[in-house]
Amino acid sequence: MRIFSFGILVACGLASSAGIHAQDANVPEIHKPTFAEDAFSPGMLAKFSLGVLFDQATVQVPEWGPGAEGLQKRAELRMAGLLSRASAEYGVARFRDTSSVYLRCQCKGFGPRSRHALASEFAEHRMDGSLTAPVARFSGVVTSVAVTSFRERSGAGAAAEHALLLIGTDAGFNLLQEFWPEIRRTLLFRRK
Repeated sequence: MRIFSFGILVACGLASSAGIHAQDANVPEIHKPTFAEDAFSPGMLAKFSLGVLFDQATVQVPEWGPGAEGLQKRAELRMAGLLSRASAEYGVARFRDTSSVYLRCQCKGFGPRSRHALASEFAEHRMDGSLTAPVARFSGVVTSVAVTSFRERSGAGAAAEHALLLIGTDAGFNLLQEFWPEIRRTLLFRRK
């Protein structure tokens, strides 16, 4: 059932990526991040930190225990997943001459901007600004899942669940990036 729902999510996402507004294709120049910028971006480090905290709180891999030693092993596993994902994504993006960097929507309104943020998870940009399938991003997700799903009880269902979690987390960070200027402005205004 999990694999079926994963397949439906990916199919819907790829179909919805066509809904990214045409004005986004008029981006003058797309930034090609270096490997260090890609692997150690604030978003990736935040995902790493949240992932380690989640793994520790839910005692993922119970054999490691809930203590400091378990936390260290979980952090090492998360870092292995992060670096393997960044390596695969970076290599495939360079080979295909694409970028999976999130580009904010040029449209107005909460609904269209939210749809753009969610659909952007299922599209990458070529250097000329046109859209293409997210081959680099999904190769990174698959690599990360393969590296971190080593336990005996990890089957196809657990791997699909892990992949869904990675894609969902990325979509959430896309939403955060889309609305970050407004969030920052609101927070700064309330401070005064």
